[in-house]
Amino acid sequence: MAACSAPQHDELRIHGMCSAAVGVAGALALKLPAYCTLPQAAALRVSLLDAVAAGGDVELDASSVETADTAGLQLLLVFKTQLQQQGRCIRWLHVGVPLQTAAQQLGLANLLDLAGQGTAP
Repeated sequence: MAACSAPQHDELRIHGMCSAAVGVAGALALKLPAYCTLPQAAALRVSLLDAVAAGGDVELDASSVETADTAGLQLLLVFKTQLQQQGRCIRWLHVGVPLQTAAQQLGLANLLDLAGQGTAP
């Protein structure tokens, strides 16, 4: 998988769920919301679909994630799979304990490429 690196510029909101920035290399940097759970799944899905439609590589900043459940992780897995099928890069930034733990408990850490990620401070 190709490495992604893109400093953040030009803050914007994608459907009020994920904050995003476009880096100088054209990668979209998405900051995931605090709650990646079933009640927020519809809005998160729209945000992720917008990112897929935007084109280019994506950096996912997970530093704000406080809670993630099966629905949220499934959406992230579908998002990752769609990007890979298009030959696009996905890179995790600042993966915290809540996301790491939820992914491990559900057996999705390897599929999401979170198994080797260090946790955010």
